[in-house]
Amino acid sequence: MSASASSAGPIANTIYLHIGTEKTGTTSVQDMGRLNREALKRSGVLYPAAPGDQNHQRLTVFAATPSDLSHSLAVVEGLGAPAALAEFMANFIADLAREITASGCKTVLMSGEHLSSRLKTAGEVKRLIDALKPLARTIKVIMYVRPQHELALSAYSTAIKSGNEADLEERIPRNDKYHFFNYMLPLTLWSNELGDDNIIVRVYHRKALEAGDVVVDILKVIGIDAAACGIDLPQEQNTRLDGDGVFFLRLFNRYVPYLSDTGINPDRADVLDALDAVCTGRSLKLADHDVRIIRYAYEKSNAEVATRFLKRADGVLFPSLPPLPAGPRPKVLDHTPLPAEARISPQRAAAIALDLWRWKRRQIDTARNDGA
Repeated sequence: MSASASSAGPIANTIYLHIGTEKTGTTSVQDMGRLNREALKRSGVLYPAAPGDQNHQRLTVFAATPSDLSHSLAVVEGLGAPAALAEFMANFIADLAREITASGCKTVLMSGEHLSSRLKTAGEVKRLIDALKPLARTIKVIMYVRPQHELALSAYSTAIKSGNEADLEERIPRNDKYHFFNYMLPLTLWSNELGDDNIIVRVYHRKALEAGDVVVDILKVIGIDAAACGIDLPQEQNTRLDGDGVFFLRLFNRYVPYLSDTGINPDRADVLDALDAVCTGRSLKLADHDVRIIRYAYEKSNAEVATRFLKRADGVLFPSLPPLPAGPRPKVLDHTPLPAEARISPQRAAAIALDLWRWKRRQIDTARNDGA
């Protein structure tokens, strides 16, 4: 944004940046923002379109150091070509400023989970904050957190849905060095730019959320009563496949890759919907030993989050979890196989394949009958 464009002073009072974390209902929040743009405007809150229609991934594209990961987001946003990306970088903040001005809103909510997972350096965070500061008097960051062993399972399920073939045991965070799992790492980056008072940490758990709903909760954080303002709450997004579904899909990914030469492989059409319909058994679980390893690994950083950002003297970030057992801690390098129910037998894989075929045949028969 040019100096002349920013000289008139801030446009909004407060920009709320909802930065995730991933797998904490971010899709539901973003779906709410897209579906309720007009209702939010009537309440004085802008959910802008300039950073993205639903997921505000363009914020991350703008701030990120060029890399394969940032490029993949740019491609998703239609900015993969160098000329398109350069034009976006030159005009994004001015476009956002014009949208805020035209709305007349004094509160802006933007949501992008990659702001916490993919911006990993002080320079990246500073680039975005410096660009946004002329647009509002205050910038506040909202970040939801959940127990890391739950995050590991949910993130693994999403990776498999996206074509990954990794074994679950390879995805267990056995130390606190992972930016994705160590919440103090992203929180510190944002706090260094904005101060602790402008960092809002919320625990992603039904008992901790307003009305047990992340959408209602974040609206309350920004001063909106969802019911009073006529906000339509979206249905739950990104439900997790059961254990059989995850391990079947992992095998499926080996033989039917996620991407083709022209984009998402058409041979995978409907496979996730079909698996969601036919696999309704027990959720995927980690061995108790691995749950303890993860909890011990992040015990110290979680306590720091609790005391520093939630002002909890006891240092307990997730009160819903039972205390860790006394006695010797498990060795990080110890290996325990996944529970038997997390593995899929050839017989079960064949049964799922049959169920998928029957599911597809019902779709075909229905289409034929509707067209008759």
